[in-house]
This record gives sequence, C-alpha cells and structure tokens, in this order.
Amino acid sequence: MLLDIISKNMKFIIGVIIGALIVFFAIKYGLVSKQEVMQYQQEAQNIIEDVQDNLSKIGATPEVLTPTGAEISCAVQLDDISAGDTLSSPISVTGVITPTEDCHWVKFEGQGGIVVMKDSDNNEISNVEILNLEGDWMNTDPFTFDATLTIDTLPTDGIGYIYFQDANQADAAESPSRIYIVPVILE
Repeated sequence: MLLDIISKNMKFIIGVIIGALIVFFAIKYGLVSKQEVMQYQQEAQNIIEDVQDNLSKIGATPEVLTPTGAEISCAVQLDDISAGDTLSSPISVTGVITPTEDCHWVKFEGQGGIVVMKDSDNNEISNVEILNLEGDWMNTDPFTFDATLTIDTLPTDGIGYIYFQDANQADAAESPSRIYIVPVILE
C-alpha cells in the first residue's frame, strides 16, 4: 500500500540503493554469511520503510514535477538529506553525482546542472543554484556539489521538492534531460 505512492522510477532507485548497501557491506566485511546478508537486507528495508512512511504522511508525489520527455536519474547521491526529511531554510545540499552508462548525467560548459526547491505546483520557491564544475569537465567522472537553498515562501502544504536537473542543452526528443527529485517537509 505504501509503495503505491512511489513511482516506478522511485521503486527502481530504492532497489538500487538496497543492492548497493548489500554489496557495500559484503565488500567491506569480506565474504559474509547468509545470515549477515539477511540482516543487512532487513536494515536496508527498515530504512526504506521509514522513508515510505514519511512520504505517505506528506502525500509526496515526485512524478508531478517530472517534465514531459525527462528521465529520472539514479546518478545523484545526497550526503545528509533523505526523502521525507524535515528541513528549514537555509538548506545545505551536498553530495556527489556519478554519471554511468545506466545513470546518465550531462555536463555542459563547466556546469553539472542546477538544483532548486519547488512546491507541489512545480513553482520555484528558492534560489536556483548552478552546479559548477572545477577542472576538466569534459568527462564522465563523478563530481561533488555544494549548494545552499534559501526558501522564499513556504508552501501551504508544507511539502517541498529538491529538484536537480542536468545541464543538457540538446533537443529533448533526441536526448532527454535527466532529473532527480527529493520530496521533503519544509518548516
């Protein structure tokens, strides 16, 4: 029932996170027993259920913000913010974007895209931060970002969406933009 509020893309991203957690712990601790793997799977499942509960409480639906022709990307990893977190302005948004063959993220002219806070009606409610790249940007290397979003107006429903979009300048029909959306509670 809780999974119904999360789009197929979000389910895929959650599945990738579970898989990554399992692989991480298996690598970190060497060959692990089946019991240990099951324990890690349960811990990951508990985290996902907590996020789903928070999303359910706020009625968050990231697909509302997905523009026609855009694709959800799994390339973005945030350091300290998770879906359903309660945040207040100013909001420090840090993390890494790791473009891969399966998780594309377009860089262009030294920029990795933008991040902005939006409301449930897709209105921008914060400053737009450009994800500037240092050094050689003409590659597929991961890059870190550090942005501060200052909320102009709190949405009446208290729900905000941290909205990332890559720096794609191509025609959307030929090469869709990649986006990443994190629903949060604003206070």
